[in-house]
Amino acid sequence: MESDQKGPKKHYANETQSFKKVTNYLIFLTEDREFMYWVKEIRKDFDIPEEGFKSNAKSTLDDFPKEWSGAKDEKMVIILNDMAERLCVMVSLDPYNFRTCFRYFIFYGVMSIDSKYQYDLIRVQPDKGYGSVILEISQYATKRDILDYISLSYKTVIEPIQKKYRDKDIKIGKIRDKDPKVQERNDFIFNNRRISDKKFRSYRDLAKMVQEKFGGPLLDYAYIGKIINTERKIRKEV
Repeated sequence: MESDQKGPKKHYANETQSFKKVTNYLIFLTEDREFMYWVKEIRKDFDIPEEGFKSNAKSTLDDFPKEWSGAKDEKMVIILNDMAERLCVMVSLDPYNFRTCFRYFIFYGVMSIDSKYQYDLIRVQPDKGYGSVILEISQYATKRDILDYISLSYKTVIEPIQKKYRDKDIKIGKIRDKDPKVQERNDFIFNNRRISDKKFRSYRDLAKMVQEKFGGPLLDYAYIGKIINTERKIRKEV
């Protein structure tokens, strides 16, 4: 889809602060004399009208105008793409994301953006080797931009990638720090789980011993059994 000459049509459900900065910058470029000079020079070199072709409502960023003489010339297309990338570099925008946007502008004089590209100062990339999520951050993104992007994009962009590569058996983030006193109490319970019947006959007696040694309320017998089972698993006792 496309927009009028004043600025790009927006397709994002969640407009981040940095996305708004980018769209404002694109509007500025359409009025910037130096940028427009180079756009017109490229049009001249590639047999494109000085003001561009008339835009078609059905055309997408990946389409070429039927009227363009180079549409079926693979070499010409490659060179034009390279020129669009040079424009991106000239104005400090990522060629990977903005090349098609600028190529469309060269053709039609319209800044058109599509949601399949990440028009932002921050870009998410999955690291397939390790399953991590990589944030590519522009040198022009501020701390506020970064926090705003994560806040708006975590559920829809970042978390789905994390879930795709997450191993349910890995316990990172699931293990809590244990109070040393609690661990000492658990060790005592586990080490005394087999005291002879001369000292106590059930978990009731063990609960009293724990209370006498460590203070606090009398532990529930079922809870003591749970502690013993948990410690057994940790120690891999058969």
